[in-house]
Amino acid sequence: MASAGGTMTRCMIICVSLTSLLLLAADATIPNDFCATAVDKKLCEETVKGTTDWNHAIIKALQAAMSQLDKVDDGQVKATVHKSKSASMASTIDKICTEAYTNTHDRLYESLRLVRNGEKTGSLNFKLSAALTSLEDCTNAFSDFNLDMSAVEALNSNVENAIRVCLAVEKYNSGRHHEYKHQ
Repeated sequence: MASAGGTMTRCMIICVSLTSLLLLAADATIPNDFCATAVDKKLCEETVKGTTDWNHAIIKALQAAMSQLDKVDDGQVKATVHKSKSASMASTIDKICTEAYTNTHDRLYESLRLVRNGEKTGSLNFKLSAALTSLEDCTNAFSDFNLDMSAVEALNSNVENAIRVCLAVEKYNSGRHHEYKHQ
């Protein structure tokens, strides 16, 4: 015959176990709102769809941003630039835009590397912001030379939006004070 103390202990263990399972199940059913601060919430949600943790969400967002940047055809930029009034102006803007796209690519790649290496210093937001700023350098060159901005804004729009998705996903994690997981 079991003692009352032994039965009570077993009941407590079972209750604690069941409570833990319920809490874990409840936590698993609550979706992560990686896109809470996104400017374009729909784009953000489409980008990170199917991810269950921050690490996968940020990697997917970074890969999407890099893919959008790869779609910006250097020929499109050159064609837009060479519609300007002088060859020297076109050459200057072409140089600025080429450098801007290279810098944007480098910052996105560095961001991906930071995440994969388990970055813990808070540099990710800085790198993503720098990527966005680099991209804007090309747009600003058109503005500085009083050229039609619509073409370059159209070229850069998808890349800018994708980087803003990365910033929103990054902010989700930085607000939680979790360490980046090593991937």
